[in-house]
Amino acid sequence: MHGIGMDRKLLNALGSLKLACVLLGAVALILAVATFYESNTGTQSALLNIYRTVWFNGLLGLLALNVAAAALIRWPWQKRQVGFVITHVGIIVLLGGCSAAFHYGTEGIIALHVGESPANEIRVDAEVLTAIVPNSELRAKALLRFKHNGAVRPRELRLSNDLWLTLDEHAVNSRAEQTIAAGNPTPNPALRFTIESAQAQQHLSDWVLANSPEQNQINLGPSVLRFIVLDDAEQIRQLTNAVADATPPQLGITIAGQTYTIDPAATGKEFPLGATGVQAIPGGYWPDFRLGANNEPMSVTEEPNNPAAVVTLRQADQSQRAFVFAKPGLPPMVTGATNFEAQLELHAGTAARGSGITLGLAPDGRVFYAAKAKDGFTAGIAELGKVFEPGWMDFKITVNEVITNAVVTEQIVPVPETSESSTPALKVTAHAGNDTQTAWLRADQPSLLHVGDRMVHLFLGNDTLVLPFTVQLEKFEVEHDEGSDNVAGWKAHVVFEDATGKQAKAVISMNHPAWFNGFKFAQASWNPDALNFTVLQVKKDPVFVTWLTWFGSGLIVLGTALLFYFRRLFVNQNSTVNT
Repeated sequence: MHGIGMDRKLLNALGSLKLACVLLGAVALILAVATFYESNTGTQSALLNIYRTVWFNGLLGLLALNVAAAALIRWPWQKRQVGFVITHVGIIVLLGGCSAAFHYGTEGIIALHVGESPANEIRVDAEVLTAIVPNSELRAKALLRFKHNGAVRPRELRLSNDLWLTLDEHAVNSRAEQTIAAGNPTPNPALRFTIESAQAQQHLSDWVLANSPEQNQINLGPSVLRFIVLDDAEQIRQLTNAVADATPPQLGITIAGQTYTIDPAATGKEFPLGATGVQAIPGGYWPDFRLGANNEPMSVTEEPNNPAAVVTLRQADQSQRAFVFAKPGLPPMVTGATNFEAQLELHAGTAARGSGITLGLAPDGRVFYAAKAKDGFTAGIAELGKVFEPGWMDFKITVNEVITNAVVTEQIVPVPETSESSTPALKVTAHAGNDTQTAWLRADQPSLLHVGDRMVHLFLGNDTLVLPFTVQLEKFEVEHDEGSDNVAGWKAHVVFEDATGKQAKAVISMNHPAWFNGFKFAQASWNPDALNFTVLQVKKDPVFVTWLTWFGSGLIVLGTALLFYFRRLFVNQNSTVNT
């Protein structure tokens, strides 16, 4: 009897209204904090650090236990309590569905452009590390989980029995520190300059490297400063007397010893490659490649600082897709398999010289400059340590130092997380037998590790998911308030098509998503300066999660109706009901 009393006392405590209020208040507070946390750090971070944690799911489990205990306290149940019991069962089922949605749901984004081919790949808000050994079948990918202390899961990623990676540490923010000094056995010109302006309140001292697509120019606000190598007197004359014309980029494709050249910027155009039977179809070209805020490929400027291109090579029913970089030593990233072997090489070309200044290093060591501004064109010799004015406001430039054989050392350094735009980094060690190499990888920046006689291509970024159907943007329209330029809303007209050829058209606008094959598509963002582009959020829950959610919601509605509106059906009319 004493044990039964203790069990009843524990059950009363678990099912008490006070505990329910505390638990509901705690869940509500956590969800409110999680909303702000997710907006600042991303959905995946919120999933890993809040929604999928043991403590949060334990809290939901304790709430479900409280609801179950509140119903069991009243055992044995009376007919009049049917609505009460059904409602509580529905709450428990709904809590289980919500927890399952956090663990098994899929969420990502897809960027669409009007006029582009249908797309079927979404970018999932989950960090992955992709490792590829060029010219081999060795490749691996790992979904990463990060802890607050910098620990990474999984700790290891294997490419083969004798080649593997250890994932040592994660940093939420990083910066690249660079050192430039003489000592390179091959020519590698570098120039250090200083630019000052009292009107713009600017003082900048930095290096530019002529042979680096990423560092041969610097954006100075009013214009761009470039550094190039002048091979002969003719190039000196062209620099100091005329404005250079633009040259287009070229993508070289070599198959069976024969090289073909195509325009990588001719997106969607089919280029037959001689008698090989192969067709090359460019999928995009970015002269200054970066990944945008929504992780879509973009070009920061029109200058060829970091050129990249995508091309599909197709022969009959075989195809492969290659992401090609102009940066030396960075091999293409290839997906798909074909019977033919192709070598690809991207040549960046040059952009037309607009308003800016070009510094050129002549064979005799002199530095020439050519500056174009609104007031005209000026050129001359930039002597070391002497100031010259390019014609932009009151800007003054000084060439401080020139190194012809520069050695560039770059080190990725973890820094504290700030409110500014941050770049996460991952510390990785490559192992090949007894040889190792350790390096920090920055997000969205391809990297190479050399270990033993192996070269490993690494990329830290978001995961992708291939949809079982395609989606294409037909039209994007922006609505304005009548008589003004104020934006009232925007609509994306899309076409879905599955593998059977079934098509469905939909109009997606704010708070009006579209559904296709169980996936939900909603507006995520758009660009006021590019009205042929939109980003859609894509979500899908497993079937069992959907059924749990709907079943739990249905039980709650049914139980509430029985409890408040049909209670008389379960009450003996000759008895008195205690309220």
